[in-house]
Amino acid sequence: MLRVFPILIATAIIWVLLLILFLVYGGTDNEVNVDASKTSKIVNNLRKNVITKLMKNDNNKYNSMKEKEEKEKKEKKEKKEKGKKEKKEKEKEKKDKEKKEKKEKEKMVKKEMKDKERKEKKQKAKMEKNEKKEKEKKEITEMKKMPEAEKEERANRNIRNIEILSQNKAIDMSYKPVSNLGIDHPHMGGIDENGGHGYVHDETELRRSKEVNVDWKEKCGPHDGNFKMLTNRVRIDKVGHDKAEKEVSSRVKIMCVVYTISKNHERLPAIRETWARDCDGFMVASDTTDPAFGSVNIPHQGEEEYGNIWQKVRSIWSYVYHNYHDKYDWFHIGGDDLFVMVENLRLYLESNEILSMERNGSDGLPSDGYGSYRVDGEVDGKQHPLFLGRRFKEQGNVNRIFNSGGSGYTINRAALKNLVFHGADKCNPNLHTFAEDVMVAACFRKHFDVFPLDTKDNEGSERYMPFQPAHHLHYQIPKDENSDWYPKYSINIRTGYFHCSKDSVAFHYIKPPLMRSMYAILNGYCS
Repeated sequence: MLRVFPILIATAIIWVLLLILFLVYGGTDNEVNVDASKTSKIVNNLRKNVITKLMKNDNNKYNSMKEKEEKEKKEKKEKKEKGKKEKKEKEKEKKDKEKKEKKEKEKMVKKEMKDKERKEKKQKAKMEKNEKKEKEKKEITEMKKMPEAEKEERANRNIRNIEILSQNKAIDMSYKPVSNLGIDHPHMGGIDENGGHGYVHDETELRRSKEVNVDWKEKCGPHDGNFKMLTNRVRIDKVGHDKAEKEVSSRVKIMCVVYTISKNHERLPAIRETWARDCDGFMVASDTTDPAFGSVNIPHQGEEEYGNIWQKVRSIWSYVYHNYHDKYDWFHIGGDDLFVMVENLRLYLESNEILSMERNGSDGLPSDGYGSYRVDGEVDGKQHPLFLGRRFKEQGNVNRIFNSGGSGYTINRAALKNLVFHGADKCNPNLHTFAEDVMVAACFRKHFDVFPLDTKDNEGSERYMPFQPAHHLHYQIPKDENSDWYPKYSINIRTGYFHCSKDSVAFHYIKPPLMRSMYAILNGYCS
């Protein structure tokens, strides 16, 4: 459009010039006669020159405008690219600044957390040191008040345990997985209720659950031998427990494990309603997974039968090690007719006597038997493996002492690691037998120089009981000790009320009605 407009103007100008020429040369007859062809030629040349000149000017103008447009476009593009570059640089600068600030902030937070941890660790160490001092003072005071017979019994027990621990070696108690985890027995893991592998039970579910709605006064039962033993001798040390809750900064954590089979699941509600609630962690090892009972199907080598309990227990300990080793300090295992007084067990495990052996082995005990326990130690994450329970002599053989499985036995983290990580492939891996307690003791004895500790109290009374309370109250040792397996297997037992420690830990052969009755009696519901 811009190029057409000048042509139109040029055409108009030419016509104006023609009109002027006509007026000048085409007048009256008297005027000079001009040759028409000449005039036409002049006009055409003039028109041609004007048009050529105008077009040339127009082209120059158009090229100039195009150049200007391209220049402006180029400048605009350069400006845009410059803007983008500047924006990018600003964003990068901003990002770098933010990154630097974040890094500095993280560094500061990390430092604060480290300082806080260091401070807390220092405070905790100070508190523990003070607690140890108080415990040592209390121990010395109690020893001064202790009757001579009890002092003598304590000293003899310490001397026995020094000998028992003479070859016990501290090990690194940190968790390490076995190489064939999830591939071979006993490390196959758990199976959920739908048959899926890799199931991990929530062992804290029972501890966190609501209190059961039971009228415990109705569960007291008859005033028989069980009632007499639990009211005149055995007690739950509520005073010691409440005091420890207030004064001890970090109490030991106990995981309790019960093994059973699905046809005996009817026994589990009584366990869950009573003593199991006091364990920090609790699970039932079975042949069926049922979250309602806290049971886990843990497969093992061989058949599910009484004559193969050793293989069942091997798999249970592997499952416990691989899922709960780092979460608990101690582990107690027994059958589905077990009654554990968890508060008493916890106080016993927190005692200076046990703490000194766990940290320092035989060096933690007074060499003459009479002094105080040395509770410092536990350096570099090491720990002495300890094996606690009711000591029996296998077939009366003092060289084959084991902890009875009836009342259950208690092991610490180092012992658990020895049993599973170091011992699973060494300790009768293919043997089928009901005597799992004998096999566990043989494994510890043969491969790790770990022996059952003397767990009697200062009166020489037992803490772990293989029978009901009434049985121990009424039991009398026959004249011919070889005529009865119990005195043959036992080690210097007492009879009557003094057979059981007042701070007893566990009883055996406790069925659901008696279990509820014992819980009611021991917790003060029965007058």
